[in-house]
Amino acid sequence: RLSAATELHDAQKLGAMLFQAIFPPEVLARFRSARDGLPLRGRLSVRLRLPPELSAIPWELLYDATTDQFLALADDLALVRCPELASPLRPLQLDGPLQVLVVLASPRGLRPIDLDRELARVVFALGQAQTNGQVVLNVIRGHGTYEQLRERLNEPVHVLHVLCHGDLDSKRGEGVLLFEDISGDKEQISALQLRMLIEKQRGQTRLVVLNSCLGAVSGGSDPFGSVGAALMRGGVPAVLAMQFEFPMDSANELARILYADLVKGRPIDMALTEAR
Repeated sequence: RLSAATELHDAQKLGAMLFQAIFPPEVLARFRSARDGLPLRGRLSVRLRLPPELSAIPWELLYDATTDQFLALADDLALVRCPELASPLRPLQLDGPLQVLVVLASPRGLRPIDLDRELARVVFALGQAQTNGQVVLNVIRGHGTYEQLRERLNEPVHVLHVLCHGDLDSKRGEGVLLFEDISGDKEQISALQLRMLIEKQRGQTRLVVLNSCLGAVSGGSDPFGSVGAALMRGGVPAVLAMQFEFPMDSANELARILYADLVKGRPIDMALTEAR
């Protein structure tokens, strides 16, 4: 078992190698110049447009050894992956409160997930916004997860938060979510299935949080084979997904801080930086 210090050192070592690869001298000079020229409390967006063969690399570990800093944790930067989309996104105009939907699934036969603890953190983070009527929170849980979600998506959902196990379907070369079927056993939901559901929203769903391991991993060469990337191709502007297995307590805390910042009006990329 690795110690925290050893893991940090390894992350810095890999991150420094990635940093050198993506920032050759000329690009690095322009990056530092742009960063130095930021106004007070300004931020610089670093958007990674990656070819399929490089999408599995953990670019979020980019580490600048000169400043001893992971770019994903810098409060004056916003580091995001940015797949090319077929059509531009249009601003969303809301006539009522923000509709947040939380989907909870813990199928029989798999490691149990503390669904109530996750839900409590989201509820707490959204607290005052719910009281003021700015946010409406709906919850789906239990047997028949997919069918419940399909029915609920006939109405507007602006933020979709999913807590479940994730896996890779090596035969189909794509990531899957593990929902509960009508008997409570696991039901694999593919990236394509979830994308087709979200497309029913016609651009109303603006953020999807996949609190499931491997939600950002594709089992093949298709960069949109992961659940998260498939949703972006389906028109969701922002998707938060995990590339590796992630401790549940850490995932829950990340979600709590993310939502707490979002309800204060902070942009998604900066809220994510704070949560990281």
